[in-house]
Amino acid sequence: MATFDRDVQSADDILGKADALLARHRGTRNERAPEPTGDFPILTEVVETTPVEPLEVGSLSLDDLERELRVELLEQLSSELSKHIEARVTERVAGRLAEIVAQIRIDLAAEVTRALRETIAESMNQALDRIRDDTHASVQGVPTQVPPAQGNTR
Repeated sequence: MATFDRDVQSADDILGKADALLARHRGTRNERAPEPTGDFPILTEVVETTPVEPLEVGSLSLDDLERELRVELLEQLSSELSKHIEARVTERVAGRLAEIVAQIRIDLAAEVTRALRETIAESMNQALDRIRDDTHASVQGVPTQVPPAQGNTR
């Protein structure tokens, strides 16, 4: 029971401190908002306006000045814009380019392998044909001719 009383008292102290802090920031409830000073138009009053003539700056009208500022800003921003566009395009193209190069490597390796197999098979067939011819000729008693060396000789 004693801990409950201490908890309640602690909670009351914290709430009291919070109320005091809020009262300082809000002000007391008896204080009134200050009365506005000066003559402010009320929403029901009509405020008259006069049309504004375009301001001439030197020999340029505001429209001409606006056009010149737009052109100047576009010229200044064009290099920054180009850098951003180039960065985005590079990001997109780099990934796709890597994929294409990888596929070209795979296709090229397959083509080279196929070409080598065909060449080796053809060379082996020619060598086997020569061996058969030599063997056939030696069986029939015809002297064999030694084919000239091809490629590197050591």
